[in-house]
Parts: sequence; structure tokens; C-alpha cells
Amino acid sequence: MGRVLDEATRNDAEHAGALAVQAFIAWDQDNTIAAELWARETMQHDDRCFLARLVYAAV
Repeated sequence: MGRVLDEATRNDAEHAGALAVQAFIAWDQDNTIAAELWARETMQHDDRCFLARLVYAAV
């Protein structure tokens, strides 16, 4: 999990996948507030990320 967080905190678009994974993990743990925040952050870097859009729609 630490590596995912390390990758997610990087600010370039190629790490949007790590942000989306973090959003999914938060959603899976019933933390919908964090899931929405991570999904939004992902979509700011890559608005075509399917996983981020899926998590965002779920919350």
C-alpha cells in the first residue's frame, strides 16, 4: 500500500493509475468521501481514466 501512496502523490498524468487504484481501495473499504476525492484527483490528471470514472459514479 505504501508504494501506491508514493506513486499517487506524484503530480504527473502518467501516475493517474495509482490515484485511481487508491480511489478504488477507499471505495472498497467503504470510505466514500476519500474515494470521491481520489477519483476527482485522478480525473484532473487523466479525464479518460475508466477506473476513476467508475469509482466516481459508484459514490
